[in-house]
Amino acid sequence: MKRLTASRAGLFTKCLYWLRDDVIWDEGARGAGAVRGSCVHRFVELYLSGIPGALALEKCLEGSELDQQDKEDVASMCVAWLNWMEKASHPLTEMLERHRTSKAGLVEPMYVWNPTTNDSKLWGCQQGRAYPEGWSVGGTADFVLIGEDIACIVDWKTVQPFADVPEAIDQLLLLALLVRKTNPKVKQFMIASVGIDKEKV
Repeated sequence: MKRLTASRAGLFTKCLYWLRDDVIWDEGARGAGAVRGSCVHRFVELYLSGIPGALALEKCLEGSELDQQDKEDVASMCVAWLNWMEKASHPLTEMLERHRTSKAGLVEPMYVWNPTTNDSKLWGCQQGRAYPEGWSVGGTADFVLIGEDIACIVDWKTVQPFADVPEAIDQLLLLALLVRKTNPKVKQFMIASVGIDKEKV
């Protein structure tokens, strides 16, 4: 069964052909940019779990096949993110720091939904992208914090981090729908697409 995931929400708004069961979707090999991005996402995940920055950087590069230059680029992006966390006076950084000390939010939460039955659930956190069978819509956010009636959803962008890409908003809007399905009390959303490169966030 083909599944609509949040990362393909932008494509979904433009073309439905790829969702046909008889269409084979060949995404090809992951490029170096995507691998670098995965390492940076892993670094943020580790840091928010309470692991110190230097150790989180070491762990996020374990097992990667990146060359030395790519590893240096990952390190620069991680340092830029740390500097942003430490120096930026912003509600988002305050929220992330609060999570780091109190585990108030969810890192890499996976949501699934079956529109036919309207069943939905939070499947778990830090599950990778191995979506369970039987759910035709799913999405994994980078970070979610749910308050009394408001939720914040964050997506880290490392490939073309500061490009004005409408697909990034489509992705966040589908994630907001999935969060709302599992948390009916939520009435408002703050969504943030946060670009990370070697010099700034």
